Amino acid sequence: MMDTGYDLNHFAFQRILESGRLIATHDFINGDDDVSDYGDFQQEHGTAVFSIIGGFDEGNLIGASYNANFILGKTEIVDDEIQGEEDNWVAAIEWMEALGVDVISSSLGYIDWYDTSQLDGNTAVITVVADIAASFGVVVVNAAGNERNSSWGRIIPPADGDSVIAVGGVTSTGQLYSQSSPGPTSDGRIKPDIMAQALGVWGAYYSSDGYRTFSGTSLSTPIIAGGLALILEAHPDWSLDKLYNSLRLTASNADVPDNDMGWGIARMFDMFAVDGYFIVVEPTGIVNQKDTVEIAVALFDSLSSPGGNHDIRVTLLAGTAELIGMPVPDGPDTLTQSVYFPFPGIQKLEFYDRVSQLSKVIEILVYGAMDIEFAAVPNPARDSVVFLFELPHQTETEISVFTPSGEKIVLLKVPSEQTTRGKNRKSWNAKNNSGGKIASGIYIGYLKTAFGCQTTKFAFVK
Repeated sequence: MMDTGYDLNHFAFQRILESGRLIATHDFINGDDDVSDYGDFQQEHGTAVFSIIGGFDEGNLIGASYNANFILGKTEIVDDEIQGEEDNWVAAIEWMEALGVDVISSSLGYIDWYDTSQLDGNTAVITVVADIAASFGVVVVNAAGNERNSSWGRIIPPADGDSVIAVGGVTSTGQLYSQSSPGPTSDGRIKPDIMAQALGVWGAYYSSDGYRTFSGTSLSTPIIAGGLALILEAHPDWSLDKLYNSLRLTASNADVPDNDMGWGIARMFDMFAVDGYFIVVEPTGIVNQKDTVEIAVALFDSLSSPGGNHDIRVTLLAGTAELIGMPVPDGPDTLTQSVYFPFPGIQKLEFYDRVSQLSKVIEILVYGAMDIEFAAVPNPARDSVVFLFELPHQTETEISVFTPSGEKIVLLKVPSEQTTRGKNRKSWNAKNNSGGKIASGIYIGYLKTAFGCQTTKFAFVK
């Protein structure tokens, strides 16, 4: 992280120093490695911000990612606002990237030599460099700023970067912090991206080795940065796109993001468990033309427990199926998608989870009314009759025999497991439902299947 300076003698940082997890420091203002050489107000902001992400003083303060390794840059002059500070920030991020940093927490930004028309993600030097760092795989987290009520009235660079996570602020009750900078960017993108507590945040105070509350998006930023460090530790294979999308889509305002709250308050535990999975319960029976089928989706989190955070969308990839609305909850851990099949043929559906970025494609064969081969042999028959029929798929089948006047003589049922795709046969001993032999004469065979019906005429001679 880069900031004003740090009181490294504060007890909150003792654990980091004793365990050798302060990897590197550099003062870009004075050109040396001492980032705590002022025992005055210059240390206040950096000390507080650093403690919120990395401090550990059990009973007083536990930082968001207190067991991480840290790199500290001193870039900001408290009593001045000059372009040299932006240059320091740029030099610091280049230095940190070269050292292999994973996450950068920056509670700084510059507006004095820019105007809001330049918040397009491609103009401010600090923004361009932040996006470049992100292109190298660095997670750049920056404060949205506290300019809501100022003449500037917008987020501050580099929070306008499309690859920068801009952090706004809320109160302890989840209400918008009154000074948190809003979006949008000048090219119309929603900002901020995410929210965390900014009013009354507990942190280390440089002058007394004690603690007090601080306010501003400078304090919400390390909360998010520390949380993302933990997420990356749990999911080291995640790309930046996966990380950013998961952060947004699990937040409290994900369904209706806006330029005040962005995607809402971060839900880090939900994000941790977001890399779950889902199972599409494919239809097991025959699907016929004009059927409406409910397809169930079972949801699981990354710990294989039912539930998790998902945003399932269904798309027709091939065929004529019609999706009826969106997937709807059917219990706490299941969704149901209704699908209507107006025509026969192969239907291909994709189930995609926008949160875990997993997809499942299923194929459903829909059968329509069709001509089915059906015959009785020999014809004329003596003693017994063999019914021959052909099926496109296993299915329960019924064969009825009628007299020409419509009297049903017998009903023969063939269970699905006794049929096969292709040619089938069913023998009949020419006895009626009462067990008596049928009389000589003309009879009509009627075949009923899930794929359609067919008749055949045959003669029986005693």
